[in-house]
Amino acid sequence: MNEVNFFSSPIYNVGSLISFPDSRNSKWTIHAKLSQLNEQADRQDVTSGLAISYAAATFRVRKAQSTDVRHAYMRVYMQVPWIGTEFSSPEMRSKQAAPHEHNEVLAMKTFNSCGSKITPALLAIDEAIQGSQDLVPGGYIVRMVFERIPGIRLADDEISPMTRKKKCDEGKPSCKGCTRNQPDCQWPHEKSRKPSQSGTSKSLDVSDTGHESSNSSEAPLDRVTEELVTETSPLRLQGTPQKYLWDIADDLFNVPFLDFDDSFLRSEDNIETAAVTDAESPQSPSGAGQAMSNEVIHAQPQFMPQLDHLRFALFGHYIQTTANSIANGSTCSNPFIVQLLPLTVSSGLVLESILAQSCAHRAVRAPMITESPSLSLYSKSLRSLRTAIQTVASQTMDELLALVVSMLVLCFTETARGDTTGSIFIHLQATGSILPVALIKFKNSIPNDLRSFLLEYYICTAALSLISMDAISQPEAIVCPKLLQEGHELALTGYIGNLCGCWLEIILFIPQVFNLGSSWIFQQDVTADHIMTFSLLQSQLSNWEPDEKADFEVALVGKIYKQAVLLYLLTILGMPSSNEDSIHGTNVQDITSQAMSLLEDLAATKQINTSLCWPLSVIGSCALYPEQQNKITTRLETMAGTIGLGNMLKTKELLEYIWSQGLKGPWEISRAMQESEIWISLALID
Repeated sequence: MNEVNFFSSPIYNVGSLISFPDSRNSKWTIHAKLSQLNEQADRQDVTSGLAISYAAATFRVRKAQSTDVRHAYMRVYMQVPWIGTEFSSPEMRSKQAAPHEHNEVLAMKTFNSCGSKITPALLAIDEAIQGSQDLVPGGYIVRMVFERIPGIRLADDEISPMTRKKKCDEGKPSCKGCTRNQPDCQWPHEKSRKPSQSGTSKSLDVSDTGHESSNSSEAPLDRVTEELVTETSPLRLQGTPQKYLWDIADDLFNVPFLDFDDSFLRSEDNIETAAVTDAESPQSPSGAGQAMSNEVIHAQPQFMPQLDHLRFALFGHYIQTTANSIANGSTCSNPFIVQLLPLTVSSGLVLESILAQSCAHRAVRAPMITESPSLSLYSKSLRSLRTAIQTVASQTMDELLALVVSMLVLCFTETARGDTTGSIFIHLQATGSILPVALIKFKNSIPNDLRSFLLEYYICTAALSLISMDAISQPEAIVCPKLLQEGHELALTGYIGNLCGCWLEIILFIPQVFNLGSSWIFQQDVTADHIMTFSLLQSQLSNWEPDEKADFEVALVGKIYKQAVLLYLLTILGMPSSNEDSIHGTNVQDITSQAMSLLEDLAATKQINTSLCWPLSVIGSCALYPEQQNKITTRLETMAGTIGLGNMLKTKELLEYIWSQGLKGPWEISRAMQESEIWISLALID
């Protein structure tokens, strides 16, 4: 489907005059249209906060009626209608109007106000509202003109594909520079330097201008590239060179300024072929040749070169902060680093998901940072997932594994950003249908540690999310029975994980309790099977003790989970009133008090509190006294301030709603979510 051209209006034709009603009342003439971006989104993505529906274009302009012949750049951002509403009435389209400030606009204004000398000067800006007959009446439209920096850069509008070392038929159907500027695109024969007769290393003689030396013989570039990467080259260990050079020019706007709204998202479309040398000079000692090799690698690093500065910062934030916030510290190694990061080297899908999670976490910890990059990365991850899911039947083990990991990472991304729309349940449902194929079909091909971690990852997320569902729903919708059976086998080995600690067996009771409650409430009648199942679950839970290998804090949290699941079981038929003198009421309050006592033994600043949102929600819903409620509120605030995951504050908001409305018991949590419209998963990383 062809994208809509939102800049077809005559006012954007070459020769048109654009006025800026600022203090200088400047006017600029359009000399060329350089590029256009269409980020039109559908209603669901916009209303759920996943995307912004807008279009942008870049023009080369010159100041009208001026002796200054220098060109400048004009960037236009404007809100556009949702997909499918382009031909709706202006009244309907006006309801979509919403303000938004793009990062590039904010950055340019900030640099200009600070008098920056190292960024393009902002020459004119017009932040206006669209008219009644425009695309989105009342929506925003921003035009800004900024300085064109002297010099030559990749994909500048005067540079031909010959200079850029790119064929029109290489990698993409056409070269965007040729399409835009319509020059005669001719490509000379590939030439390479004859291999050196001394030594096994080979090199490609490149002049300062970027052209190959004329003292060479003809050879296809692919063959030259293969020859250049020797068996001892670092590139041979990391993959083929084709994976490690990205043509920044094609998908960035053709201006010497980074657009944080969208340019940093276009790495995988920009991968091009490159020849990288690992050579020793015949005239120099071996040590000098090695130094030269190291210098080349330093100048163009081969570790994830698709990461620009923003993405690299997010990658570092994930390693330093996000991964440590998610893991509860039950084990010495962090599987979110040890098990997942190696997958990012070979899978762009996993890398995108991890970057989106890191960006969401950073936005929660530092609210002053705009959420636009987070939304863009999240949307890109979803688009990549949809593409991968369409070909799931024909995927290899590695591809299927990457798909599963990306789905699970997105579940935790929802938790990190404080999902209130229930998106996590969609991810869980999809994961539950694909993960068994990966873990069972390729059981012997996946390393045991990674397989156990992915199983733990899924079970913890899916089981702890059940409490958010209505009791008459079927838990099989998000909990796969085959994977639950695999989880029971894993628990019998005494498994201790960085998500479930020593209490994986306790978590596996949750789907059983949910099944019992669903059946009990749905049938509205008590049967002998219900009583027997209830008694068996209560006995097994009461007799559970933490594994002897668990540390004190891990064992303590395991006991807290035990009390919370017991409360979940005992309140299937409802919570007793505070003044009810009954065995049931006394038992519930005793367990609640024991749980509160255990919580007091664990400092709220400890990393293992990462796992406490689910039991805190259950215990909090059973806490009838203000003193207990205040302690839980304070704890959640401290956890959010220390760990910084979005669902911690959302859990606090949910409990405050439960207390204010007089709702009691964990089986009222789903009702509270529905009424307060806070659809969160109480997965353990919350």
